[in-house]
Amino acid sequence: MKYDLLLCGVGGQGIITLSEIIATAALNKGLKTIVTQEKGLAQRGGSVQAHIRLGEVFSPTMPKRGANGFISLELNETFGYLDFLNIDTMSVVSDTVIVSGETDKTNKNKMEEPEKLVRLASEKLLSKLGPNTMIVAAKKKAIDLGVPRGVNIFMVGVLSGMDSTLATLIDRSDLETAISAVVRHNLEDNIKVFNKGVEYGKTRKSKHADSAGKE
Repeated sequence: MKYDLLLCGVGGQGIITLSEIIATAALNKGLKTIVTQEKGLAQRGGSVQAHIRLGEVFSPTMPKRGANGFISLELNETFGYLDFLNIDTMSVVSDTVIVSGETDKTNKNKMEEPEKLVRLASEKLLSKLGPNTMIVAAKKKAIDLGVPRGVNIFMVGVLSGMDSTLATLIDRSDLETAISAVVRHNLEDNIKVFNKGVEYGKTRKSKHADSAGKE
């Protein structure tokens, strides 16, 4: 059995940390695990991706149309990875839109969620993806839970909750243990965010659930 998981986002969103959590969970279960990370000016908000291959796999990157699972932390970044997805891919996409603009002293990118951009991008994206797609207001949910930097942890929880195939390889407790091993700060809060994501994923499995990214 094998499972191919693709992660994408931009620098600063925690894609690399997320890949380490998933890989740690898999290795703890004794699964063969291959992780390939690609960063494009990650510290400046450039594209970041990770291929995580579990089980009976050999090459470092998955084939086109080969993803079993997909997590995207930035809505528009998703469009660059559509050729890895197929009709059966379990896809979890954050509705966050990162708008590059004028910089201030503390941020090189303005992270915003303009309603019109989100709506238009969501509609276009859902027309291209398969039925097992969820667009989630992950940033809002993480903020509401008091952990604004926990979007990546929330999103892996959502996929874990909605994808039974992934759960047969690395389950909820496996990922909790891996989070405890990898995350250095606010551990209890991140475990809480993860579990909220799992419960959200379990209850939002219907086609195009949360399609506008808002509740």
